[in-house]
Amino acid sequence: MNKFKSSQVFYVQLRTEKFVNPIPVVYCIPEIIDKNTVVYIFNCGLGSTNTWNLYMNYQLFQKNYFVIYEKQGHGLNRNKPSQYLKKYIYELDAVIQWTKNFFPKYQIFLLGESWGGSINCLYYKKYHYLFPQNHIKGMFVWNMPNKPVDISNKSLWQIIKIGWRLVLTLLFNFSFKDPSPTFVQDKLSQNTLLVRAQKMAPLSSQNTRLLLAVWRSLKSSWSFLIKNINNDDIFYLQSGQDVMIDWKKINELKQIATEKSFKFIPTGYHVLSFEPNEAPILYETITNFTKVKQRNVISSSKYF
Repeated sequence: MNKFKSSQVFYVQLRTEKFVNPIPVVYCIPEIIDKNTVVYIFNCGLGSTNTWNLYMNYQLFQKNYFVIYEKQGHGLNRNKPSQYLKKYIYELDAVIQWTKNFFPKYQIFLLGESWGGSINCLYYKKYHYLFPQNHIKGMFVWNMPNKPVDISNKSLWQIIKIGWRLVLTLLFNFSFKDPSPTFVQDKLSQNTLLVRAQKMAPLSSQNTRLLLAVWRSLKSSWSFLIKNINNDDIFYLQSGQDVMIDWKKINELKQIATEKSFKFIPTGYHVLSFEPNEAPILYETITNFTKVKQRNVISSSKYF
């Protein structure tokens, strides 16, 4: 797998009024800049950090600016996890506003995998519809679960304990954190590099506030996606061997979505961007979606 040159990767500590600690942001300068270059803001899934996303999405880096941030409770972000969704929406909005100011000449697209896609949907629902002329040009989501799915090896007692802690967090906002669990690796990916990466930095957090936020956001974002899937600004892609997906929701999406808004890949696991055979399909679909949006902007501007 190709590495991205360190001279093209930059780190920013984004300070905002709404958070005590800064938001860690990474942005990458493309090797080639042309008329089709855009800015992608990538929202990673639960537990994922900048460390391997810089390698996962190498192909998109080559001709586009790329921005990645770590959400509260993840990686170098020292802000405490919250069970309230508005905190994660504010966080993403701060990153988008910074990106708009830092790259004023380029169109901005949101990318989101798994829970990251869910946060993007909630942002889109809250902000983009209110001020469409001031925000992103499109949103691409892939492999977004309908609810948190436990793929770790836990005993019945551990499951019961987590359940009671979730209730206490929901009622009193207490925060509990258990040791990182052992995952059934082949349910996430068959990529050996990702398996090694997960052993060094587990993909999921056991913080109860974070788990409640995940549950709430997934439920709300799927309701939004079902109603808005044929919006020209939204695209959803699903891989066929993803064990974290509610297939009833996917079948519902298949029935109402058009080809320009939805794509299904029969193969591929949950962390699709790391799969050797499916990652190129993901990148190609993202690029095609971006090009269509750019053509639409150019054609509509002829009338003004």
